[in-house]
Amino acid sequence: MANAQSELSTTMNNIAQKFGLSSIHVLRSFMYDNEIIISGSNALLAFHVGLFQPRDLDLYAPIAMESTIGAFLEERGHLRVYGPVQPESSYETENTSAIIRIDKYAKHRELIDVVYTRGNPIQVVTNFHSTLVMNYIAWYGAVSLYPALTLARKAIMNTSNARANECYQKYESKGFQFIRRLPRGLANKPLHNC
Repeated sequence: MANAQSELSTTMNNIAQKFGLSSIHVLRSFMYDNEIIISGSNALLAFHVGLFQPRDLDLYAPIAMESTIGAFLEERGHLRVYGPVQPESSYETENTSAIIRIDKYAKHRELIDVVYTRGNPIQVVTNFHSTLVMNYIAWYGAVSLYPALTLARKAIMNTSNARANECYQKYESKGFQFIRRLPRGLANKPLHNC
């Protein structure tokens, strides 16, 4: 348990430093105040510290927190790089109505995607391409919906399409293994997060 807490602190400290979000304490407070979770590759690193270097940071938050999140990021030098992206373009889920839009911010080469949701952002995590990325970091800790598989570097695929296959190859190159059995009706389920 102490090792897991240490790994989470290391991961959150790395996120705060890499993405210019001040300190781990400021990051946790920001997450708490704005109901933010971190998902994607950075959340996976809470369970596999230092295995790879994520390209960007994915923050998920209720749309009601939009103005305070934007102000926080801009105060730390992050600029909105272009207009909001609709979920249908690059962030697809089975239920895209859970996602309202995605704002993209940049500071130097560091990119942050803020995914705004209707209601609790945790609901979006269950629609990701595989169980491997069904993890998130909240202000209070790290959560894995499939801990035994995630810790064993294994996952069940939830979709099979060109974008999902790119994600699977990315993670396979890092030593993760995918169970390639898909239940009926899920073979062409849309993709959300890589």
